[in-house]
Amino acid sequence: MAVSEPDRILDAISGYCNNTQKAYLYSYNKLRTILDIENINEIPNDEIIEKVRENVPNKNSVNQLINMAIKVKRIYEKEDESLVNFRDKELKQSIAASTIAKNTRISPLLPTYSEINAWIEDLYEKGEYRKYIINFLLWNLNCRNLDLWARFIRRPSEAVGEHNYLILKQNSVEFIRRRYKTVQHHGEKSNKITNKNFVKACWEITKGLIRDPITHPYWLVLQSDGEEHSSEEQIGHHVSFNTFEKIGESNYLKIMMLHIDNTGNITKLNQISKNRGTHVNVLLTNYNCKNKEFIDLVN
Repeated sequence: MAVSEPDRILDAISGYCNNTQKAYLYSYNKLRTILDIENINEIPNDEIIEKVRENVPNKNSVNQLINMAIKVKRIYEKEDESLVNFRDKELKQSIAASTIAKNTRISPLLPTYSEINAWIEDLYEKGEYRKYIINFLLWNLNCRNLDLWARFIRRPSEAVGEHNYLILKQNSVEFIRRRYKTVQHHGEKSNKITNKNFVKACWEITKGLIRDPITHPYWLVLQSDGEEHSSEEQIGHHVSFNTFEKIGESNYLKIMMLHIDNTGNITKLNQISKNRGTHVNVLLTNYNCKNKEFIDLVN
């Protein structure tokens, strides 16, 4: 019996994290609805482009659907050149122009680099250790929300499975990431953090860490009411709740990019790219509030 297209899609994305799988399935089902067809792989590429453009006004949403169409075509080993050309040329330019305009408008509304730095350090001084750890990681390691869906442990042998861990040692904390957006391309990431305040904060909030790390894991991010740990699906909401004026990790990155733009620190730009698992050109296009000038400088 032939395997249905939806089942082939499910099999192809089975190794992705839950949120990524849900995003793919949402895009797949939406594309099927727009095309009014059961099997996307049977539709000519030009027809897919035409119908998506007619029915979806938001360019980022168009991009997601075209990416889904490309994935389907590749699963079935069918030609996808016209879809790729549309995405990488016309669509990419349109999204970049829109993003530049949006970031330029938001730039004056963001807090400064110095304000965020001082605020995070003040969290430590006030003993708000969990909030301090969350913001330290967002600010210094340029994490996404999902990266912070992490557990504290005290023995490296307890770091099992596809999870994120903060391994507490006497003078350092090892941050292991196996569950983040681009893990399929970059694999496991590991950072050794030796900042004394950060290490102390981690030890302070885990004084009661005597539970079994497998059956009763000790999580970093709690729900906004501070009772239970955040679910993977809600991690973005609960991380943002802990940020400066709840502006979220995306705006942290924009502030950092503005700082890099002002200082011309290309080394820091490459460091963010490595930390985050994001190509430099994506950072320049999606997060820099002075895109045109800085893109010219780098390129």
